[in-house]
Amino acid sequence: MNHLDAFPVTLLLLVVGVAFLLMCAGMGSCVRQLRAYRRELTARARALRIHRMLDRLGVSLGGHLKRTPAIDVERQLDQCRCCPDTGACDDFLEGGKNTNPDSFCPNFRDFQKYQGRDG
Repeated sequence: MNHLDAFPVTLLLLVVGVAFLLMCAGMGSCVRQLRAYRRELTARARALRIHRMLDRLGVSLGGHLKRTPAIDVERQLDQCRCCPDTGACDDFLEGGKNTNPDSFCPNFRDFQKYQGRDG
């Protein structure tokens, strides 16, 4: 066997190696994008009452964001931002007389699934 017979095998290994490296680089980019998106969701949640509601129910924001599909989190953020009863929410969050968030919070039933669970 001469050195020309090994050329196709060497070329194939080189192509597979380059493809593997490109795939790894692409996955790293996706991971960075997902982390950036999660940081954005966290910041958006902290700008609303939603993080305080989760905290009051014993649900960590980070844990909620990890286990809840992004489409559901987006919906929850929208519902919180457009809440028609912020007064009742503020009263509940400040420990006022309203003790039933199900009566005013459009997200309460989603949050209730994780109530009392850590992260």
